[in-house]
Amino acid sequence: MAPDKKTIGIRLKKARQLLGLSMDQLVSRTGNQVTKGAISKYEMGEYLPREDKMRLLIDALGISEDYYYKTINYEATVTSMRSKTMLSEREKQMLLELMLLTLERTLELEDTILHVNRPKVEKLHFEVLREPEDAEIAAEYWRLNWRVGDYVVGGLYALLELHGIVVHEIDSTIDFDGFTAIINEKIPVFVINSNRNVERRRFTALHELAHLILSFDENASEFLREKLCNRFAGAALIPGSVMKKLLGTKRDNLFQEELIILRNTWGVSIQSLAHRAYELGIINQSVYGRIRESLAGNPLEMGLGAYQGNEHSRLFEGLTLRAVSQRLITQSKASELLQMPGSELKDRLLQIW
Repeated sequence: MAPDKKTIGIRLKKARQLLGLSMDQLVSRTGNQVTKGAISKYEMGEYLPREDKMRLLIDALGISEDYYYKTINYEATVTSMRSKTMLSEREKQMLLELMLLTLERTLELEDTILHVNRPKVEKLHFEVLREPEDAEIAAEYWRLNWRVGDYVVGGLYALLELHGIVVHEIDSTIDFDGFTAIINEKIPVFVINSNRNVERRRFTALHELAHLILSFDENASEFLREKLCNRFAGAALIPGSVMKKLLGTKRDNLFQEELIILRNTWGVSIQSLAHRAYELGIINQSVYGRIRESLAGNPLEMGLGAYQGNEHSRLFEGLTLRAVSQRLITQSKASELLQMPGSELKDRLLQIW
């Protein structure tokens, strides 16, 4: 099939945005052998690059050649972003394109090979959130609605995927915690920074869940919405009733070891646990301040325990094995998709039930 100029144009623009390059910068990367005017016309789908010009662009952008000839294009919009620093529109676009580039294999496997019917993510049928206590109660209702009960939320990523949400981690030098993107106006994706520790990644995923399934007062400021989402995430990870059962309803101090035990078991950071204890009235501001001060020089909480569970999306791997089992793709294709040596994959597929 002859290459389609519109498809190649879209792909060239996406690759350039992924790298955060202006057209002038891309021109420079080609050694000024491709003009800005030509790049603009290529990206708009007006002209198909000659083979030599296409090779220059591919080399300048550093993305494998087959990327530019794929006929399926996915579009996405960011609906919420969790980051301590304000990101520029260029940085947001870079993150979005990195997400699409690394997630395409999963989407194509679902759409064109397995024809997966992804469940629609429903809003939580709960009142409009206006104040922190509303978020606390909403988290309790979410645990009931999703049948989590008062237990540790283990395998959070898998739970979210079971309810129709794609969870995808990316490695980026841009400083962000996570964001929600909607692909082709229907697929919600939680994009999480893989460089964060597991407790922070779990918190971020539930923070983004709050944005997705809860309703907020239309007059609520962005600051208040973020605060409510944080309260929901903390309460979703460890309910207030559990905190009070384990720590007591009123304390003048806390042993460090108590919070380490909770971190190891419940998958919540020491910082978040201290904040939960403070917002629930278990400790006062003075005790909370001392804990924060002690953690100031150790943001990753090294040497203070670690969650014993694990959070990694295995969705793509599971879909690939399913496609092999149903003879929709060969083991050789699966090896290519999983970026795994054929001999290793063969060994893992020896046992069939």
